[in-house]
Amino acid sequence: MSEVADSVGKGDGETDTAENDRARRARCRELARNGESKCKMGDVSGGVADLEEAFSVGTKDLKLLSIICSQLGNAYIDLKEYKKAVEKHQKDRALSTILNDTAGEAKASCNLSCAYRLLGCFQEAIHCSDECVHLCRRIGDKDKEALAMYSLATCYHSLAKKNHLSESEEVTEDCRNSASTNIAKAVQHYLYFLKLVNDPAKPPNYSTLRGRTYGNLGNLYYLLNNMDESIVYHQKRLEIGIQEEDTEAIVRAHSNIANAHLVGGNPCEAEKHYKEMQGSAEKIDDKVSTSKALFGLATSYSIRKNYPRALTYYAQMQQLVTELDDEDGQLKVLFGMTFANRALGRFEEARQYAVQHHKLATEMHDDPSRELAQGNIDALTELIQHQAEEGCSTPQKLHTNTAERLQSR
Repeated sequence: MSEVADSVGKGDGETDTAENDRARRARCRELARNGESKCKMGDVSGGVADLEEAFSVGTKDLKLLSIICSQLGNAYIDLKEYKKAVEKHQKDRALSTILNDTAGEAKASCNLSCAYRLLGCFQEAIHCSDECVHLCRRIGDKDKEALAMYSLATCYHSLAKKNHLSESEEVTEDCRNSASTNIAKAVQHYLYFLKLVNDPAKPPNYSTLRGRTYGNLGNLYYLLNNMDESIVYHQKRLEIGIQEEDTEAIVRAHSNIANAHLVGGNPCEAEKHYKEMQGSAEKIDDKVSTSKALFGLATSYSIRKNYPRALTYYAQMQQLVTELDDEDGQLKVLFGMTFANRALGRFEEARQYAVQHHKLATEMHDDPSRELAQGNIDALTELIQHQAEEGCSTPQKLHTNTAERLQSR
């Protein structure tokens, strides 16, 4: 049964005796039902129109008006109109307060936090989530407290990403400290959420959120450069993805585990998960993820100095990124092919890829990539000339010289 239908007979009841008041109340409920139904069927814009009209028609039934505001707020979030969502959820919270409906007030605060977070107003979002936690504790609602705790964690997580830990000189020490503090708070609240929902006495109805939480914790530990913990939580995310037969989640988990292994200095383990990622992505015809898996494999084999194998994966990736018209992916391929061919002593081929890299970067107005390509072109041109002058030089010697020259640039 719908929320609107549940509200019939509540609120104003028989307090309106005039015919026009009864007609207005009936019209409000009818429009609200229609709007609710349209939103559930996927016609969110049509649903919003009916719900807005229902609110305009009005009623003395404050509970019904609260429901209408809540549904409007959620619909505006679906439409990515976050300022309107904030406005409606604020009205819902105010109405719930008037009705002395603590549960409704907690729900509105949680929805308001979500709208503020999507709007980029993180401090306001944190305040609303905090308020929701206190309200849920007041009425002893552990389920909603867990959701509020998850909301608080995502707020701190989003705030941390805003002040992302970066090696850039433009990022101040205060920003880095703020990001570290927010990451720690996000981890704390995610872990508390898991404590609430992993209670054996509770039914396992939070599986999806648990999975997301494990993934988020894995990402946070990655930012903290704690690859061991990152892998632990992404592995838990993978287990839930397998249990739920969620192939997209499986692809992401393998990708994150592989990346953590690669950064942690274990390319062999990274390769295993990139291959699993590739296989899962191909099952659902996810060409973007497939290309990322191929790039990961090429990078792993390059780190292990197995350049012929790396070139095989770069070639496969090149076909996909060309088909996808993925210019960033094409830049990665061209740079990778430049590096691998150079390492094998194939300076002419490497230079050809460097020239293509430079051309594409120029077309994309990507100055850092263009400068990198130009540096490779200059170094390779010099090495080709040196090779011509000293034909007796061995490829290995030239490879060593190449690495030294390019590292110095």
